[in-house]
Amino acid sequence: MKIVIIGLGSAGMSAALAAIRNDPKSEITIIERRSYDMFSPCGIPFVFEGCVKSFESLKHDFKAESMGMKKLLEHEVQEIDREKKIVKVWNMKDNSNLEQGYDSLIIATGSEAFIPPVKGLDSLIGSGVFTLGSLEIAAQLREHIKDMGSISIIVGGGAIGLELAAALQQHKIDTTLIEMKNSLLPNALDPDMAKMVEEYLGTIGVRMRLGARLESVTAGIGDSGNQVLRSIRVSGEEFNPSALVLASGVRANTELAAEAGLNIEKGIVTDERMHSAEGIYAAGDCAQSFSAIDRRPSMVQIATTAIQQGRVAGINASGGNAVYPGNCATFVSRIGDLEVASTGFTSEGANSIPEKQYSLASVRLAGNDKPEWIQGSGRITIKLIFDTATGKVIGAQAIGASAATHINVVSTALLAGMTVMQLADVQLAYCPRVSEAYDILTRTAELAIRMCSSSSQGHQAGQGMMQRIDYKEAGGKLLRLSFDVREGIVREVQINGDFFVHPEEGVALMEEALRGKKAEYNSILSILNNVVRDKNLTLIGLNTETISRLISKTLNSD
Repeated sequence: MKIVIIGLGSAGMSAALAAIRNDPKSEITIIERRSYDMFSPCGIPFVFEGCVKSFESLKHDFKAESMGMKKLLEHEVQEIDREKKIVKVWNMKDNSNLEQGYDSLIIATGSEAFIPPVKGLDSLIGSGVFTLGSLEIAAQLREHIKDMGSISIIVGGGAIGLELAAALQQHKIDTTLIEMKNSLLPNALDPDMAKMVEEYLGTIGVRMRLGARLESVTAGIGDSGNQVLRSIRVSGEEFNPSALVLASGVRANTELAAEAGLNIEKGIVTDERMHSAEGIYAAGDCAQSFSAIDRRPSMVQIATTAIQQGRVAGINASGGNAVYPGNCATFVSRIGDLEVASTGFTSEGANSIPEKQYSLASVRLAGNDKPEWIQGSGRITIKLIFDTATGKVIGAQAIGASAATHINVVSTALLAGMTVMQLADVQLAYCPRVSEAYDILTRTAELAIRMCSSSSQGHQAGQGMMQRIDYKEAGGKLLRLSFDVREGIVREVQINGDFFVHPEEGVALMEEALRGKKAEYNSILSILNNVVRDKNLTLIGLNTETISRLISKTLNSD
């Protein structure tokens, strides 16, 4: 079996390993246009932060030859001849050409940085404008910042942009973040959770312009006579940055596949076997697969997804039979000292599906990842998104200590098609130095159960149901209270609405303070007022009297 793999990134590496394990007699040829094997692009911001020694540290060797594979670096596939089953290759070192036959072809061409369609922007790459798609350009950015000054503009509110913003600000580089949508990490977080990230970035000095677009760039002549960046215009506002960093996402490298006549949408269309056409597979950032939740077409361009897709493609290309379960979009980022993670759909993502209407609900809970009495305990907020009609888990988001640990559990639940009832039954490990005995994820799932219909609750029915009040005074803000009171005690409460509380975690602190307390007006009012005073909270469009009155009047003890 002759297997050709185009691209030596996470997907190509994984495909090669899977193929040789499945069929040790396979003749595997890997073709890569770089002069070195692999690198970790997700590590680039952390070089700027200082927790990675150098850009060279992000390079990795792949010992293909020791496993009987052939590796062609500084070679570029220029054409796929599907009829003859050959790829035409250009040797970039000596300008020669060669042909390589295949029985199975795996396309793992990855992605490239997206350049916003702004006139003149692409001509300034490396001259005051930088992307983070390669180590070489990232190294240029680092040197440029050292030489040219301390003001940077980052376009893009995704993980790489936020990680870099925090890293630059840590080194006293005045940083402004531009995001065209109205909240950060829009593909991973709902706006209410994103506000926590925005607040954190604000505390470390990062400025933000949300709902803003890069409109134009102005070039000038540099000391060496070349064009360099002079100024930019963002939604009518002028800036004069030392550096403009484009972290506005990536686009799949599909040109080669398109020229070969493969089916292209957002990426190379594949099925559950990562199969695209006869004898051809695709994996990683260039491949379009499907969601594990609802099987709709989906693109998830992260390394863990690429590795899993590459493994499936490699097994099948070498004569095996493997099935990809679909994308969960499980994600984590470390933005300065803040850990942010998510999996599955956001609320907006779930609501945007026209063919499948969920009875959507969400619950959010804040607490500690370990007992508050032990050293190292940290705060975490979890949001769980689910279908109240079926109880099925649809997504989750977490911010704070051990965010990824909790999201990984929910990712497993998503892949298994679990309900919030089953999630609440998961037996989590406990040690005070590591976790809570009554974990916040379990508590969040139990809160979600009470919001589900009785038919979906199964064995949980009868434990108490969340009641909800939507209250709005004339000309005022919406207050949405969800709560469970039994035997005169507030068992659970969630406060939502279009009001404003600063800092953002103030809502969670009020909710936590009420749990386990008497559902009486004076008691509730005293508790809430104490939280507002002790935590120095600012409430706009919300008052403690209204919350106290609604809970005490509406809920009766058993």
